[in-house]
Amino acid sequence: MTSSPKNAELMDYRYATGFEALFGYLYLSNNLDRLMKLFDKVVEKLNEKDENNENN
Repeated sequence: MTSSPKNAELMDYRYATGFEALFGYLYLSNNLDRLMKLFDKVVEKLNEKDENNENN
């Protein structure tokens, strides 16, 4: 069974679902160091994107 997004593009939805699964796997496998490194990287990229949007 597959589900489809209501308010997103299909590929964005699939990437987000895979990303969510990765976070869940790392959490459930108690690999919290790797989880936090990945989370920090995501926050860093979001901050860069916000800074770029502010400059444009």
